[in-house]
Amino acid sequence: MSSAYVLVAFAVCILLMILFISKWKIHPVTSILVATIILAISIGTPWDKIEGIINKGMADTLKSIAIVIVLGCILGKVLEETGAAVSITKATVKLFGEKRVLWAILLASAILGIPIWADTVVILLIPIVSNLALQTNKSMMSYGTALYMGALVTASLVPPTPGPSATPSCGASSFRSPPSSPPGCTASP
Repeated sequence: MSSAYVLVAFAVCILLMILFISKWKIHPVTSILVATIILAISIGTPWDKIEGIINKGMADTLKSIAIVIVLGCILGKVLEETGAAVSITKATVKLFGEKRVLWAILLASAILGIPIWADTVVILLIPIVSNLALQTNKSMMSYGTALYMGALVTASLVPPTPGPSATPSCGASSFRSPPSSPPGCTASP
């Protein structure tokens, strides 16, 4: 089987997953599972091994970050219920001033992105950011971009967020890289 075929099958499954979620309103977890099964079948994985491969992949991913995920979900709910997310955003707006609201949104979402998922940060702050856009008569597009950027940069670069916690540690030399790792990275034990 050629690499091109595998890449095309992967792209088709990603497209199917997007359609499942956005057009047909199938729950994301179910969509991911169905797309994974379709991909496994399309690349010739034996039927009796599909379940084991999916279970192993999920288990290997979750075993190192499960506690971070659970605590992040709990903390996200606490931040929402107590109004702390609103308070943090208002404090950053006060710190930066009305003229630099974009920087305030960026900082607030970056701070909140440390203990909770980036998507949860966006869900928590989108009503506040929408209100700020109306108050300042600025584009919601630019405010939304700052909101996502702060949360996603934090989620992908700052430990103990799941992104950096689950990725291999990068070394100084690409010569130490195992064949399955990107150049410059060594697999974590």
